[in-house]
Amino acid sequence: MKKSLGNVVSMVYENKNIKSAIKYLRPDFRIKATARFSDHKEIIVNIGKPNFKERKFVKECLAAGEPFPIKKIQTV
Repeated sequence: MKKSLGNVVSMVYENKNIKSAIKYLRPDFRIKATARFSDHKEIIVNIGKPNFKERKFVKECLAAGEPFPIKKIQTV
């Protein structure tokens, strides 16, 4: 989990085009990092259960037969 957390945060921190990155470790557990820009760059990290939109994505992945953890980090 420590390595996944670092990967998600560094992806958001190093690339200005990425606002949010999500790593799904289990169907009921994810790591999300979101960047906020004002005078300085601020990164908010959420660890835990997915929200409604993310649960829908997990449900679609399970229906498609995608194994967990999902290897590709989802970006916005």
